[in-house]
Amino acid sequence: MAALVVAAQPQVLFADAPTGSWSLDVPGTIEASEEFTITWTTPDPRPDDSWIGIYEAGADTGNPVEWEYLPDDETEGAYDIELEEAGEYEVRLFAGPTR
Repeated sequence: MAALVVAAQPQVLFADAPTGSWSLDVPGTIEASEEFTITWTTPDPRPDDSWIGIYEAGADTGNPVEWEYLPDDETEGAYDIELEEAGEYEVRLFAGPTR
């Protein structure tokens, strides 16, 4: 199954997203080894097994640095993370079981 990216930071992308509002909020600049928070919202209902992936900028969808499934019964939430390596990263929100 092809991955369906419904939102990404630093820009928002929509690709035949399931109806409803999908969003991500990520701080613009973070120091290496500094914890930061990604907040997200999804429509209700949304596909099961939707997830967030953190990628080196431009990386293939199959190679996240970190990832986490969204709780099935929640339409908004936060994901706290700390990245050890300095660099440029993207945060992507996926609709459904694409992992």
